[in-house]
Amino acid sequence: MSLLAEGLQELSLKADTDKLAAYAAELDRWNQVYGFVKANHEQILTHHVLDALVAVPVVRQLGSTIADFGSGAGLPAIPLAIALPQVTFTLIERSEKRRAFLSAVFAHVGLQNAQVVERASGKNFDLVTARAVSPLPKLATFIANERLAPRLLVYAGTRSAIDAALCKTPFPATVKQVRVPGVHAERHLITVHLSKKDAL
Repeated sequence: MSLLAEGLQELSLKADTDKLAAYAAELDRWNQVYGFVKANHEQILTHHVLDALVAVPVVRQLGSTIADFGSGAGLPAIPLAIALPQVTFTLIERSEKRRAFLSAVFAHVGLQNAQVVERASGKNFDLVTARAVSPLPKLATFIANERLAPRLLVYAGTRSAIDAALCKTPFPATVKQVRVPGVHAERHLITVHLSKKDAL
């Protein structure tokens, strides 16, 4: 059984392993030139692809139109889009080089439910996802001011760092600890409620 298949089994998820593997291989290939992430091929599968997929149950529950802010190499949006073909994803990425990579991946993998844009002002989504983008207080305030979505889902590390960030974040949030197959570091998902209605 492949590393991806084992990871999906451990997470109790069903997803197209061929598409996930194709994305990982393409990221690995581009990564050798552009250095998108600090990881070898196996770490791309565990620390990035499987790490992204731990949020599938949360994303599935929170909406059908998702914006991924600061998508970079397509994380977490591309693995999530592969696992949730019925959900639409808009990847927001300023870098032209990274947008070119993301567009190439969509074509290579055959991803029909995702698009990439430079900015998404004026649009409203069910949820915004973010992974390794910027400090939580700044990010949450920006997403709220732009009125992109009523909720923000952030991937995070240690609970102590999360608690310190939440003290400076002017919105209520819930924190869920998750386990990523093949990753021994502490991982959490933070759902920030950006509207009063959502927080009730």
